[in-house]
Amino acid sequence: MKLHKLNARLFQIARTWADQHFNPAVGLILARHPPSVHTVGNPAHLLRESLYYAYGLLFSGSKDELLRAIKIIDLVLTKQNLDSSSQYWACFTCEWEQDWETWSSPDMNWAQFMGLILAFILTLDKEKGILPAESVEKIRVAFDLTVKATLRRDVTPSYTNISFLSAAVAAAGTTILGDKNSEEFAFRKLTEVHSRLKDGGTFDEYLSPTYYGTNLYGLYAAKLFAPSERVRNGALGLIDFLWNDISASYHPKTCQLAGPHSRAYGDNMLDYEAKIKNFIYLALEGNYPLNDVEISHSHDSAGLFIISTLEVDAIPELGKHTSGYRELSIPSDKGESHLLRQYREDCFILGTVNEQDEWQQRRNLLAYWVVDGVHKVGIGKGAAFLDGGEFKPARFYSSQVGPSALVALNLSRTPKSRAKAGYRFTVNAVPNHHIISSSGDIMLQFSGRNIRIAPFPLGPKPELLLENEITSIVWTFPADQTGNAWLAFAVAFSQPDETISSFERLSAVFDKGKWTFSAILDEASLELSVLSVPQSKTF
Repeated sequence: MKLHKLNARLFQIARTWADQHFNPAVGLILARHPPSVHTVGNPAHLLRESLYYAYGLLFSGSKDELLRAIKIIDLVLTKQNLDSSSQYWACFTCEWEQDWETWSSPDMNWAQFMGLILAFILTLDKEKGILPAESVEKIRVAFDLTVKATLRRDVTPSYTNISFLSAAVAAAGTTILGDKNSEEFAFRKLTEVHSRLKDGGTFDEYLSPTYYGTNLYGLYAAKLFAPSERVRNGALGLIDFLWNDISASYHPKTCQLAGPHSRAYGDNMLDYEAKIKNFIYLALEGNYPLNDVEISHSHDSAGLFIISTLEVDAIPELGKHTSGYRELSIPSDKGESHLLRQYREDCFILGTVNEQDEWQQRRNLLAYWVVDGVHKVGIGKGAAFLDGGEFKPARFYSSQVGPSALVALNLSRTPKSRAKAGYRFTVNAVPNHHIISSSGDIMLQFSGRNIRIAPFPLGPKPELLLENEITSIVWTFPADQTGNAWLAFAVAFSQPDETISSFERLSAVFDKGKWTFSAILDEASLELSVLSVPQSKTF
């Protein structure tokens, strides 16, 4: 089976990574999965990535590769949970070293991830007839369990990427196994997600460089396995919506998916395996600078074994639209939609969200630009308190006018979570910049783009720390900080050869349980009003 040269390159990236990480002594991929609630983060034998590899080996089709693939599949299937009374029935462990008796935080999504790979393997075998009959039967039984578990779980439509994977698994359940209930489920799941997309809106899991890749993978799979026209049309409609959303946020000069990001596993798509960039590469007919070998988050390279076989139409005009301002809403179950704001120029883009927690994977304030042909990450801001290993995110609020943004952060913490000797809050830590002025307001130069950061008078004056050529702006709060602890600042960007003006009328007023922040820069007027969140609801 011959791939188009662009698809073949994606396949080769996956093959290079998998061959480098295959451990013949065990018969599985050995690599480090980033630490999470599900994995410790040590090198381990990864089951999902191994199963992707098995598909790639079967696709290539030599005798030795077939034997290796069969061994991988046999090993992986032994890690499926067969206890129908378990919440994690039909799921797989993430790592070979994990077992169901002692694994404290199973990942339910592995039923959908692994089930969809099994569906592709069964479909490939039907075309090529290469697997022994007993292997096919074992795979069918395991896949059938993942279909049943997917229907039983019935993930909420706000969980966008797993909803699309669930729809694909269910669609394949009808096409491959003849399960009629699965067709209805697949159609309903696609419809539920689509119903959350209001005019001018986007997905709950918005602009995630990783999840948007998973979204497209799930939707193209749902289209491929669609057992009916309504499922196929539902998948096609969402594919179109998703590509339009990507096009509106993709910034060709920086090669980045503009922020803000609901979740990201890196700051710069050019130097980590952000899944969406592989689809962008296909849509732009190869006009995207992929790495032949990924270092950061590299295990996602294994998914390219299947992505490379998908038919992705060319979209040569992707991201090529007029500069200016964009605002769109995020679905909300509480009646009030949150807003995303983006401002773009030819070589610069700034994005913010009006309200969000500051979890370490959020990118609530994000800027990118290009200087003399060199790609730069501006601000990829995330904030957290780390007391005794416990993660405590702050609450982020912002308004944005053009290339300027006003930000307020609620840092309130309960007495139990306060550090004994005070705590520090880092606003940003960005390489390739230096201080050019530090009196009153703080003026920094980031790789040739001027940025002014103006702190509001809500606490001690920030310190300026120089560590390993990375400048951090740090507010230090005393250990006995009580009540509502807030930090607010405004940022403004200008072209490298422009003189940036001073902020005017910076004010922070607290009245009747509400903070009102305001600032004026040139003709840009920024105002932000937020309720003072009770401590019990801050985290």
